[in-house]
Amino acid sequence: APDPDTIRAVALDIDGTLLTPEGHVAPRTAAAVRAVLGRGVLVVLCTGRGYAYGVGQLARELRLHLPAIVRNGAAVQDLADGRVLSQRRMPPGTLARALELIATAGATPMVLQGPAQGDAMCTPPPEHCHPAVDFYARLWGGESPFRHEASPDALVAIEDTTWVAGAGDHGMAHDLYQVLGHLPGVAVAWSGSDGRVREFGFAAVKPPCTKATALAEFAVRHGIGLQQIM
Repeated sequence: APDPDTIRAVALDIDGTLLTPEGHVAPRTAAAVRAVLGRGVLVVLCTGRGYAYGVGQLARELRLHLPAIVRNGAAVQDLADGRVLSQRRMPPGTLARALELIATAGATPMVLQGPAQGDAMCTPPPEHCHPAVDFYARLWGGESPFRHEASPDALVAIEDTTWVAGAGDHGMAHDLYQVLGHLPGVAVAWSGSDGRVREFGFAAVKPPCTKATALAEFAVRHGIGLQQIM
């Protein structure tokens, strides 16, 4: 383990790390964060959550001030007001091309708005949605509110999206994953990779970044070596 005296920053994931399974900060965890701040060490939230999903509220509870790394590294947002300080974007034309491939596969598109526009997950009208969309709306309830657009064509106009997926049955999602993987300049993922959900699935593309790449950029901005971050 590193010498504690060499640590200059602590990066905290939220779900499964900072919070209990019930979604709370345990008193001993809050005390530990206060102790770290008391040593003059920087503390930064580094999460897959969107900002609107309680990130600002949690930061106020823990008295954190540094901008948070959110959306798995796709954006950095000010804790006070959610202002977007930096964002990773997908290459031009990626959204339109991904939507074409999703339609060809028979899946239903789910498009996450750019952080400056909010954190809504946009889908076609209900009558155009595969049952998988309702499944994920319930599964992710509160994290990204789902909004049905007036028509499927409206999705292509959503600006600065950091995530676009096609939802359907498990086999459909796997086949779509193979196709989306040929799009240039993006990272691709699918829900079946962990084997937890068998009935429904989604395949998605996003900017080629992670919490780790965003944390490396944080280190450069603050003149800190990665070996000095816990």
